[in-house]
Parts: sequence; C-alpha cells; structure tokens
Amino acid sequence: MKLFLKIYRRVFLGMAILSFGILFWLLFCFNRQSVQDAATYKLEALESSIKEFNIKMGQEKVRWAEAQVKRIMCVSIFRSVFGSEAALYEGDQELFNVTPYTFEVGRLRESVKKSNLNDYRAAASSPQQLDAGKAAADGSQPQGSRWLQLFVAENESYTMVFYQDVTDIFDRTVRLLCQGLALTGLLLAAVGALLYRGIYRAIRPMIQLKRAAAAIAGGDYGSRVPLEGKDEIGELTESFNRMAGQVELHLEQLSETNDRQRQLLGSLAHELKTPLTAIIGYADTLLTVKLSERNRVRALSYIQSEGRRLAGLSEKMLALTGLYESGASALVKGDIAVGALLERLAAVTSYRLQEKELRLVTACVPQGLHKEMDEDLVLSLLINLVDNAYKASEQEGSIRVCADADGITVEDSGSGIPKEDVERVTEAFYMVDKSRGRSAGGAGLGLALCSQIAALHGWSLAIESREGEGTRVSVRW
Repeated sequence: MKLFLKIYRRVFLGMAILSFGILFWLLFCFNRQSVQDAATYKLEALESSIKEFNIKMGQEKVRWAEAQVKRIMCVSIFRSVFGSEAALYEGDQELFNVTPYTFEVGRLRESVKKSNLNDYRAAASSPQQLDAGKAAADGSQPQGSRWLQLFVAENESYTMVFYQDVTDIFDRTVRLLCQGLALTGLLLAAVGALLYRGIYRAIRPMIQLKRAAAAIAGGDYGSRVPLEGKDEIGELTESFNRMAGQVELHLEQLSETNDRQRQLLGSLAHELKTPLTAIIGYADTLLTVKLSERNRVRALSYIQSEGRRLAGLSEKMLALTGLYESGASALVKGDIAVGALLERLAAVTSYRLQEKELRLVTACVPQGLHKEMDEDLVLSLLINLVDNAYKASEQEGSIRVCADADGITVEDSGSGIPKEDVERVTEAFYMVDKSRGRSAGGAGLGLALCSQIAALHGWSLAIESREGEGTRVSVRW
C-alpha cells in the first residue's frame, strides 16, 4: 500500500496545484482585464472632457494682469468641467481637490505610462488602495479603503489627476475566488475519490504480485496472480507467473534429483550386494576348497564377469536415475538370446539360493528365442526378481523363471504380498514387511528398479500375488 499511497498523493497534489493554479490565473486575468476595460472607457470619457476644458481655456485667453487671477480662472473652468472627481495641480502645488483622497502627484507622474491626448498627455496607473480622508464636495465621505484607478493628464503648466473607483471589480474578483475555491474543492474531492478507486484498481495487480511473492518466499510455490488486462502491469503479471512456474518446476526437478540421488545410493547398495555375495562365495571356495582346474577356472571366470559387471553398474545406475543423462539414451541394446540370459541368471544366483537350499527352475520356449535388450540391465531386473522370491520363500522351495514370446515370468510359492500393498511395491523405498526387509538387507528398491528398467525398454511389469500362496511377476515385452 505504500506505493499506492505515494502515487495517489503525488497525483492528487499535482491535480490540486494545477486546478488552483488555473483558478488563480483565470481570476487574475479577469481582474486585470476588467480594470483595463474600465480604464479604457474612462480614458475615452476623459478625452471629451479634456477637449471641453481646452476649448473653455482658449475662450478665456486674455492678458491676465496677475498669475493669481489666472489660477482662479483655471480652477473655475476646471471645476465646472470635472466637478469633484478630479484634482488640479500646478507643479506639486495643489490648486483644486475636493475629492476624498490625497494624491502624491510627483510619484504619480513617474508611475503612469504617458500617451498623447490632444494637447495633454493622459494615462492610467495601476489600481492602488487609498484611504478616504477628505470630505467630498456634496458632504459624502466613503468609508474605509478603496481601490482606485488613477489617471494623469498634464500640459505645460498644469497637472490634472482623475480617479475611478474599481473596488467593485476587486470585490467581485474576491467573491469569484471564494466560489471558485469552494467549487474546486468539491470537484477535487469527487475526482480524488474516483482517482483513488482508479489508481487502486490499476495498482491492485502489483499488490497481488507482492502477496504472491511473499507466499512463494514462504514456501507456497503454486501461488499465482490472476491476469487482469493486457497493459504493462498485465505483462508484468504474466512474466511473474511464468517465473513462478519456472521456479516451481526447477524446485520439483531439484526434489526429483534429490530423490534420484537417494535412490541411486540405495540402488547401488542393493545391486552391489548380490554380485558381491557371489564373488565372496567363489573366492572363499577358492581359498578353502581344493578344486579341479576346470572348476577353479570356472569360479575365476564368474568372479571376473561379475567384477566387470560391477564396474559398469555405477554408470548404468547413474544413467538409469537420469542424473547425467536420460535412461533411454543410456541403454546399450543388442540381440540377446533369452535362453543364454536365463543360464547366466542361474549361475549368478546359485550361490545365494544355496543358503536356503532353493531350486531355480528355468525354461525358455522356444529355445531359440531372441530379444533386443540391454543385457546387463535386464539381468539386473531378473536378479532382483529372483532375490525378492528368495526372501519370500521357505527352505527347500523352488523358484520358476519362464520365458516365452509374451515375456518373462518369475514365480515363487512364498509368503505372498497383501492385496492392499500390491500396487505400491514398485515405489522406491516401499517395503511390505519393513522388519523382514531390514533383516534381509533390503531397502525397498528392488521392484522400483525393475519397474524402471522395464519402462526404459518399453515393457510393462505385472504383479499377481496372494498372501500365503506366492507371487507371480511378469515382464511383458
């Protein structure tokens, strides 16, 4: 709201200054023009009066014996022509003045702008406020200060000062000013209310942007701002929503990467366990049992092959979880004989199965069945399925692995999976029986890994199980 109030105050202050400035300027121009018009009319009237005065003075031209007589005759003519609305001066000496005012004729001559008016030069001064101090000829006396427009006309000997009361013009200007101020104040109040609403509606998306940014900073990454309009703020809102979407997407990707890292570590540990068990078993056999040359070479070959498989396992798992590249691009497919793959599976898991005296039964129909696949990943898939069957089976049981044109099936007759858990067993780190899974060294990643490997090949994983009867896991091509 700080930005909103700042914008509103500045716009309203600008409007107020503009409105009052225009009002004062118009009233000033009105007052000046009114005074100028009044002065023009007064000068036009004075022109005829001054002409009349000149004519009478010309008719009275005689050889006056004394200057005093001359002054008396001039004053008499001046009074008969101008009455009580003018004053007559000879130099700075006042000869006649029955107006209610006293004039400083010397300063007045300097302040007026002179213009030709017959034999006299007459001009109007700016209005000035004078106090009425002398009684008029008729005995009336204006009260208080008055605004006067003064006019000066002079010839070689005399200076005449005329006045015109323009107080009504100034009073009318003041009344108009008060009315204008009141009207401008009312209009500003109305416009201010509309302006407040308009600016708030215009800036509301920015307030929503602030709230959304605060929500995102608080962890609500799904917060968005409704798009209102197509102006610059609307474009900013759209950009903010795109940015918030990208932030949310990146956070999701980071979260997925973190989950993949956890899955990577768990998967590596899970995958290392079975081949290492086989390697350790064969190594112990070589160390403790005297084997024939053939069996010794066979054991060393298994150790070598599993060691090589482990060497490439980390890269496969990194590719599988998408930390370096997508799983599909990490596949190295080839035309693999399914029967040979099952034989390799039996050889790799035989040592582990001996611990429970379990029997692995494999079958491939037809025997020459070939399939395009990544052999290491698919072997890892089957090892995981066999390992799960091993954990669920009792002593001296059997595990069946059958391959046909539809896919590969791994079936056991062990403890089975509860119905409510079947759909969740492919989730990473999910274990049906956590206590049994931990005691067996599990981490809940086996079926999750199998599901991912199948998906990378474009296959599907189907699980059928009944608690106490066993489990059937099918990989469909």
